[in-house]
Amino acid sequence: ALPQLYIIINLAAAILLPWGRRPQLFVAALSSLTLWWAFYALTGSLNPFAGGSTLPFWLLLIALLAVMMADQLDRGARAIEQRTLELRGYQDVVEEAGDLIFSVSPSGTLAYVNRAWRTKLDYGDESAAGLSLFDIVHPDQRTGLGEMFNRLLAGDQPGLIQTEFVTKDGRRI
Repeated sequence: ALPQLYIIINLAAAILLPWGRRPQLFVAALSSLTLWWAFYALTGSLNPFAGGSTLPFWLLLIALLAVMMADQLDRGARAIEQRTLELRGYQDVVEEAGDLIFSVSPSGTLAYVNRAWRTKLDYGDESAAGLSLFDIVHPDQRTGLGEMFNRLLAGDQPGLIQTEFVTKDGRRI
């Protein structure tokens, strides 16, 4: 029973531990050697398929599948890391831009504002959170902007939208 326990531990390590491809291949190879040792200890033969047993085949297949799954997970993690680095680069460009850049959720609340927006409208990081688009638009233009916003939500392309913003202290921009 002890050799089988070693096999299970090695296979679990190959499947569960995020070591990367080479260490997992090593563990899979170690699992194979352990498997042969277990069958030699039990049967006295170096041929793990002696006696028509298919158990070694299934255990080796599981080890191979574990390594393949680990490889795919490793590739996916690297792709996510690369995409994250790319997005951080774009975020830095948007954050450092001199133009007022903001994003509005479908409910009308501000989802994101860049540094230039916060500086120009005199809002800090915390005070911009939770604001509505209509909180920062001049009262004379809220009705027209509301209609355009609803058209955008409906999928229409209203074209160029011009409006005046109001700073935190009430100045028009």
